[in-house]
Formats: sequence, C-alpha cells, structure tokens
Amino acid sequence: MPANQVMVAVAADTAFFRLRGQATAAQSTGFKTAAETLRSQGLPSFVIDLTECQSMDSTFIGVLVGLSRRLRRDRGQPGPIELVNTTPQVRRQLDDLFVLDHFTLTECQLEPGAAFEPVQAGPPNKSQLCRLMIEAHQALMDVHAANVPKFKQVSEFLEQDLRRLNGQG
Repeated sequence: MPANQVMVAVAADTAFFRLRGQATAAQSTGFKTAAETLRSQGLPSFVIDLTECQSMDSTFIGVLVGLSRRLRRDRGQPGPIELVNTTPQVRRQLDDLFVLDHFTLTECQLEPGAAFEPVQAGPPNKSQLCRLMIEAHQALMDVHAANVPKFKQVSEFLEQDLRRLNGQG
C-alpha cells in the first residue's frame, strides 16, 4: 500500500474519499479531478475519511476549502463536506488556517457500502500543479485575512513561476 494515497468510493448519493499518509500537493490534483467529476454529476454529499491521514499541506487544505465553497454555492448548504475521524494533527492544521467552519467534523466507523478504489491520476505537469497551488492558496487567503501574510509571497512566487513556465516571463 502506498504511503500517501487517495481512495474513492461512491454509494447512493455520497462520494466517499479516504486519505492515507500525508495529503500533499502531489495528491491534490487527483483528488480535485475526482471530486470535481463527482460534483459535476450532482452528488450532494462528500465524506472524507481521515482516520489514516497524518497531515495535510496548505495546498491540499486549500483544495478542500475550494471544493467546500463550490459545493456550498451549488447546493446552498453549510458544511457540505464531512470530515470523519480527523486526527489531532490535521485538526490543528485546519484550525491554524481558520477553515474548520467549512467542514462538518464527525467521529464514527465509516462503512460506505462500496469498495474504495485508488484515485487514478497521472502526475500533473508543472504548469497544472502551479495553477492548482495558486488556486488553493488564493482560497485560503479569501476565507480568512490572517492567511494573507502566510501565503501572499508564496502565491506571487507561484504566479511568476507559472508565467515563466508558460513562456510569458
């Protein structure tokens, strides 16, 4: 079993994700693609099992926040993403970025009724990853002003990098 892994199962009208190891920018692209595909199919519920997730980086958290905001806009419901069995480390990381209120946190034994499959995603190219990281950090800055000093320079650097990758600078 890979150390860092994103798995997905769909049962009834719910998309279940299971994160193992560290949820990082490298896993963000596959997760986002799978989640957006399911969102576009109209699945109203997203449940993410964090029992085996030791930590999340800011990119992955920003991708989660962006998805939560899009689901809230689509469906008009608060806390459209349920995080299950959040470890103390991940809870602290979410709290440090002031995003806990974007999720419903629950503790339970998760049995989705469908088998989990690894999210299939090839490695993103540098330009795609850079764009995703900019979007994720922008979402974090948009949701709380205290995140602006943390990520403003990172975002500016990534934007310069993206322009360079696209031959515009």
